[in-house]
Amino acid sequence: MFVGVGPYTNWYHELVQTPERFKTVDIRDSVAMHGSPFGHWTCDFCKFGIMFDASSKFLFDHVCIYGILNYKPAHENRLELVRDFIKHADELVKPGGTFMFGPNRSDERTTAEMWAEEMKRPPLDGYEEMYFNFDGFLENCVWRGRKSL
Repeated sequence: MFVGVGPYTNWYHELVQTPERFKTVDIRDSVAMHGSPFGHWTCDFCKFGIMFDASSKFLFDHVCIYGILNYKPAHENRLELVRDFIKHADELVKPGGTFMFGPNRSDERTTAEMWAEEMKRPPLDGYEEMYFNFDGFLENCVWRGRKSL
């Protein structure tokens, strides 16, 4: 599951071993044509799970939220929004699956230390950290973890 699409994601399904299992979601209907040809939903990601009845619960091997959070203008409840995204992503990751999170660091209030602490909070404390990098020059943070079985 890849959250957030645009012209740059048209070919992302070609990067995985099983393209037919690659799914996307974006809140904007105007970019739906850039979603996965094998399954795209236009909806609020944080409401994705409640769109379906319990018998059709979707679980994914990998969920990626990269570069769509933490943009200016600053939101009063930005950290709450980020935590909500993380919570919903965790609900969609299979046990043993992976989650990649990469919020843009576009404001002076966010630091590598702050993100490192966020990655230790529930539910991410139930993941084995596989990768964490904070590039102050590119103003980006990338975290990847494997969910406990």
